[in-house]
Amino acid sequence: MTPQVKKWLAWTGYPLAYLALLACFSRVTFPFDRLRDRIVGDFNSHQGPASHLKIADMSGYWLSGIEAENIAITQMPKAKATDPGIENKPKVIKIDSAHLSLSLLRLLVGTMAVSFGADAFGGQVSGSVASGSNEQTFDIGLDRLNVGQMPILDDLVGLPMKGNLQGQVEIILSDKKWSKGDGKLGLSIDNLKVGDGKAKVLNAIALPEVNVGKVSLSATIAAGRLKIDKLSAKGQDLDLAVEGGVRLRDPVGTSMLDLNLRFRFSDAYRGKNETTRGLLGEPGSKAPGLFELTPQVQKSKRPDGYYGWRIAGTLDRPVFEPSSGPSPAGAGRTAGSLPGMASPAPAP
Repeated sequence: MTPQVKKWLAWTGYPLAYLALLACFSRVTFPFDRLRDRIVGDFNSHQGPASHLKIADMSGYWLSGIEAENIAITQMPKAKATDPGIENKPKVIKIDSAHLSLSLLRLLVGTMAVSFGADAFGGQVSGSVASGSNEQTFDIGLDRLNVGQMPILDDLVGLPMKGNLQGQVEIILSDKKWSKGDGKLGLSIDNLKVGDGKAKVLNAIALPEVNVGKVSLSATIAAGRLKIDKLSAKGQDLDLAVEGGVRLRDPVGTSMLDLNLRFRFSDAYRGKNETTRGLLGEPGSKAPGLFELTPQVQKSKRPDGYYGWRIAGTLDRPVFEPSSGPSPAGAGRTAGSLPGMASPAPAP
């Protein structure tokens, strides 16, 4: 080894060794318990009695990350049930473990990138979020998440569900605005089943399990316009399709919906037993079932046997309107392209 090389190693090796040891000792001695208590305290103080966060343990993840285990978020019911026989139980979101890691190299060049992952809902979530001066990117992967363990879907459908969700979401926001977003979505739910024969529809009828089959969603985002290329399911008991799109806005909750939904129960399911015949009407009979007795549902019934609905408004405040005719021409175009689109109420 030449004297020049030894001199160069002395000037660079010692500082690098110092920084490496400093990082290692900082990692070992970092007060992760105090950080956990601070995160839990801040979350609970801001949420009030509506939600409560618990984290069993927090530790370091590699050199510049943190990991939390046994995370539980308890959400209290918003309103008391009017039926004394119905018990409003709090919903608990459980995450076995979650981690995030900050890229130190990206910080050196003035940008930020965070990678994350979680074992939750019986599957895995992974991805990254990167932010620069004029751009923000999201890359999220979902692997075999049990939809029955996801409270947000349970609230949306209102019935127990079974099935595995997987897919990929890639979004780029120019100027960090949803209205200037580009990207693509590809999601699917395998072997989706809704209902269990015990949970009641409209707090009145226990609907037998509906075999929806595979639900597939593919969509593209260009210049802030999300266009649904495919959103459909054709299972043993139900045939469903959604067309249209969403005009993305900032904040994202004010994005404008322009969707057309149609669905139809199979004759085999309608005639499955007395409950389905009473609720949906017996196959071949012109007598309507209980499902069609409300004026809105009556208006949604189409000549081809489908129920049609138009979904307008915003993501925060969707508006469902019956649509008894076939989907209008060009329904697959992006949001905002159809005439007469209802204007959503302004966000509070």
